[in-house]
Amino acid sequence: MSKYYVSDRIKAFVAQAKEHGESETSLILRAAAALYEKTEKLLWNVPDARVLILCGPGGNGADGLALSSLLTENGIANDAYLCACGRRTEENIALGKGVLTLDEVPAPERYSLIVDAIYGVGMHGELPDEVRRLTNAVNNSGVPVLSVDVPTGVNASTAEADEGAIRAAYTLCMVEYSLGTAVYPGAGYCGKTELARLTADRGDSAKNGCAALSSDEIPFNAIRALQRYPRAHKGTYGTVAVIAGGRNMAGASYLSAKAAYLCGAGLVKIIAPECNRVILQTLLPEAVLYTYEESTPEREILAQLKNCTSVVLGPGLGRSEKAERIVSAVLENSSLPLVLDADGLNLAAGGELIGGYKGQLVLTPHFKEASRLSGIPVNEISACPLKCAGALTERYGHTVLLKDAHTIVSDGRSTYINLSGCDGMATGGSGDVLSGVVGALIRGADTVEETTRGAAYAAYLHGLAGESAAKKHGTHALLASRIADELCEILKEKNPE
Repeated sequence: MSKYYVSDRIKAFVAQAKEHGESETSLILRAAAALYEKTEKLLWNVPDARVLILCGPGGNGADGLALSSLLTENGIANDAYLCACGRRTEENIALGKGVLTLDEVPAPERYSLIVDAIYGVGMHGELPDEVRRLTNAVNNSGVPVLSVDVPTGVNASTAEADEGAIRAAYTLCMVEYSLGTAVYPGAGYCGKTELARLTADRGDSAKNGCAALSSDEIPFNAIRALQRYPRAHKGTYGTVAVIAGGRNMAGASYLSAKAAYLCGAGLVKIIAPECNRVILQTLLPEAVLYTYEESTPEREILAQLKNCTSVVLGPGLGRSEKAERIVSAVLENSSLPLVLDADGLNLAAGGELIGGYKGQLVLTPHFKEASRLSGIPVNEISACPLKCAGALTERYGHTVLLKDAHTIVSDGRSTYINLSGCDGMATGGSGDVLSGVVGALIRGADTVEETTRGAAYAAYLHGLAGESAAKKHGTHALLASRIADELCEILKEKNPE
């Protein structure tokens, strides 16, 4: 499981390497060697290749200057350009000796490959106008870009991106992956990201990074809710209550409940309006069904939660007075592990019931719902979702699953970034499926750590199912029901008999 770090932590790793005998110059030369190897691969079979290396005044610029020397020594044509963007470090000056640099701003379209070594993980704030003019020219050239550590204009710690940030085809991280390469919008500028890891393994000192869920290393067998036992019955695997689906929204109940079943729940109980009875009994006969009328007391609905091990509350519930009373009643009186989604979030936003919930709770907002919960405008959330996730965990004190192309799951102490999924999952009902997966994976959770891990793995599993469905049906025809159908295939693959 890869880890991603803020810039200060990456700098601390470099400092730690120096304490163990590494010099700044030796690290730069190793970085240049890694860049040379990557550049050589990218230029394989490119006739008359010529490389443009854009160098800043610091360590990244020194990497670029050292790369220029290596390319020249090995007969690869290149030009280096020093951006007038600050005072140069001693290493930058030293490694620049003997490197012929351009006197005028280069025309990027003349080159086969551009190496972006202007700024590294320390970049923050807006780009200087001179640099932005250059990066805009690079972006408009159509020439592939290899960025060092993080594309110029992307904040390595927050993933915020300047309007002129370089859109790289490749990013080579030298010490560790930064958060700016994993979280949007920064991740959208990085292209294919790889890690050189120039410094030694740090062991326990690396524990405080954000975990990225992107590989086969995810230990699904570590999730209690997914463990299976030879001598089991349906009660062994818990009961997920799904309170969802108002009038004309029976599909939300169905998709959430089906996903919970497909992720191993022993029993799923759907609690929905009477008008949805026939539809739900037809679509999912395996579910236990309790239906209510407008006049049904909330205490009778709450009584249905007895013996349940988790609750999904809100998908397609609507915003009627009845729905609002149900949401309030559950938040005030239940202490079961709870997924609060969609209309459940909207009905509870602005009140104190979320923060006062007595059990484990996962909030699953998209940006608009997150805006209602936090008061942060949607455009600001889109520009820095990490900041919004932090604000929500601080305000409500529960686990937050902030939906995005790379979903963020955090409880304020542990943070996970989910890298699975595809653009075809932007379809109606996909979030309902996710709510059921989360509900299944947090059933019986009794600690924040277990809840957050379950929610993070649910996002990852949901994304894998989406990828699998897209391979079969394409991204344009990716119905939410097809995503749900792939859940059992993914779990079978991850937990072979």
